[in-house]
Amino acid sequence: MKNAPSRDTIILWSAVIAGIGLLALLVRHAAIYKFGTDAFTGNVLFVVIFILLVGLYLGFQSVIEDLSVNMVALKNDVRQEENTPILIIISVNSTMMKHRWRICIMNGMNSSPSISRKNLI
Repeated sequence: MKNAPSRDTIILWSAVIAGIGLLALLVRHAAIYKFGTDAFTGNVLFVVIFILLVGLYLGFQSVIEDLSVNMVALKNDVRQEENTPILIIISVNSTMMKHRWRICIMNGMNSSPSISRKNLI
């Protein structure tokens, strides 16, 4: 099964078709009960709305996918920036020895700073 759709694709298309079907069903229900049309006209309206919404989705599918890819990339960039360490170097002058302190602070919520000392002499 080389060209079989992936599980994610099946779930995505099921959600899209279910959403479009619910919208078309709401239009049918409104046509029959709110506007007083007969059942045949409501069923025809259901099919027409369903086909039009599927065509609208397929027409804008590339725009929707580009938008979702950009949103996921932006979310990943933000997560990457949260895990980037900040390096602070402090030089301490004393009469006996010069030390350089490195403080590494992670931007994440559950991280604690690590401190190390290096002698320059």
